[in-house]
Amino acid sequence: MISEEIARGVYLHIHETNKFKTQVLSITFLWPMNPSIRAESFLLSYLLSDTTEHFPKKQDLLSHLDHLYGASLNVSGVPRGACDRLKFKLAGVHVNGLNDDLVEQLAGVGAECIFHPRLENGVFPEAMFRECQEQAIVSVRMIKVDPQTLCAEAAARAYGGSMANRVLPSPRQLAALTPERCATAWKWIRNHARVDIQVLSDLPTAEVRRFCTALFPFRDRTADPKLRCYVPGKEERVESVRNISQSHIVMLFESGILMGNPEYPAYVLANGIFGGLPSSLLFQNVREKQGLCYSIESGLLRYDGVMRVSTAVDAPHIEEAIESILTQVEVVKKGEFSEEDLSIARHMYINTHRTMLDDPDAILSEQYLRALVSGALDITSMIGQFSRMDRESVIRAFAPLKLKIVSIVRQKG
Repeated sequence: MISEEIARGVYLHIHETNKFKTQVLSITFLWPMNPSIRAESFLLSYLLSDTTEHFPKKQDLLSHLDHLYGASLNVSGVPRGACDRLKFKLAGVHVNGLNDDLVEQLAGVGAECIFHPRLENGVFPEAMFRECQEQAIVSVRMIKVDPQTLCAEAAARAYGGSMANRVLPSPRQLAALTPERCATAWKWIRNHARVDIQVLSDLPTAEVRRFCTALFPFRDRTADPKLRCYVPGKEERVESVRNISQSHIVMLFESGILMGNPEYPAYVLANGIFGGLPSSLLFQNVREKQGLCYSIESGLLRYDGVMRVSTAVDAPHIEEAIESILTQVEVVKKGEFSEEDLSIARHMYINTHRTMLDDPDAILSEQYLRALVSGALDITSMIGQFSRMDRESVIRAFAPLKLKIVSIVRQKG
């Protein structure tokens, strides 16, 4: 991969390969989390993929993408760590001799959405805005009726810091937005946020550089995004009661291990042994042997240095399930897992990462991650590290783990 800074805070990453028929271009904006425009940035993912000055109707934009051999456009607003983010992703299938300029045409669509969103007198048109606003509100309502999501959001708010700031905006916050506020927020993001342009294609690097610098004439940036950890002051427990069929528990454990930490590969393996894989201790013991829950898993919030455990239980089993989860944490910390547990985790993650080498999206995601995080390993290096990890490495990686938040959404009765 070739990476270069084409303006201050604007980076072009070119991955020249003929391995894939899929050609992908993404433009990602990243800026320090600002709660005052969190709702605006969420709604912008709907507004900026709707219409442009050149494509004034949604169908115009969709028809143009169809003519590019069924190309796709997706705009997402998923924060990372202490930063907010907007990502434009365009992808299409390259057919030799038929669409050799596909990537350049995809870049043209991206430039249309970024530099020429449909505005009237400097703001989004009222009818278009209200339609996108309603779509965003319905989407949030559908997500927030999930009790596991409610439990996870309550845990995030209790944890505080950037994790609390990343919680989805409420329908009320989205309903209070105006076209003026969203247009102002977008202009600030476009002019100040860090920009990473990633291209995965079989085109020569010089050709990609030519049309990207022409189509994306970004000015120097001022934002300085940092993916830093936030450390809460104390352990906390939060509970609520809902009319649901199962109770839900979310537990946040703090490790302080981010992706660039030398302990990170061992931390990934430790999480797999503990609860990240179907063969995990949580699954074997809390679910299968003790029968305390319906589902249980752990995952790494790798931008925060936090491990999250999620489970669904019947209300009478809540305290016993929490105690059993804490027992499995100690099992890993003391190295009381079997050689088979370690071997399964090692092989599972090696195979998963090998699969990533055949996935264009996974390749670009890991490349972007390494551009942001000093010391973060590429996919091949992670595979090598997994092969070398032993029991002592896993124990050492899990040693700093501390319980910080227990969040419970309890069923009535």
